[in-house]
Amino acid sequence: MSSSSQTPSQDLPPKGGFSSIRYERRLPKRGPSGIAMFAILGGVMGYGWYRLYLGLDERRELDREKIWSRIHLTPMLIAEADRDEYRR
Repeated sequence: MSSSSQTPSQDLPPKGGFSSIRYERRLPKRGPSGIAMFAILGGVMGYGWYRLYLGLDERRELDREKIWSRIHLTPMLIAEADRDEYRR
């Protein structure tokens, strides 16, 4: 280690300082607003309830049809059972 006549130089900021750094959060607006999401949700749920009501209507009509078919077929089934019993 020899002693040198040069003085060490220090790294300093430029004269006038550094330029300012943008550090605040600037995120782009993404997606629909809360009101729009609730409106979409309400529309989807309304459509679902509508389809459910149509399905219940269809089921009710099929049950009614099944009951009437049993009512109309009962005499024939009784007669068939009587005939089988008579043959034995």
